[in-house]
Amino acid sequence: MDDSVKKHLEDILIAIEEVESFMPAEKRYDDFLLNLQLRRAVERNIVIIGEAMNRFVQCKTGIDVTNSRKIIDTRSRFYSRLRYGIA
Repeated sequence: MDDSVKKHLEDILIAIEEVESFMPAEKRYDDFLLNLQLRRAVERNIVIIGEAMNRFVQCKTGIDVTNSRKIIDTRSRFYSRLRYGIA
């Protein structure tokens, strides 16, 4: 496997692990909504996951990732919100 492909997959894994580490043992959506810092951290990692997925798909490895397009599209929505300060 190409080093760049490994890097993209590693970026995805690290971002997922970070999101998991941010979450309290008892996960409640209302608590998530009330915590701006947590929401922003999770959103940023979603952007990282989506960008890494986009680059992974462009590598044309022949590996199909279920819902890769949805992951990339989600990244785009969050990126627009972060870039333009849309709440």
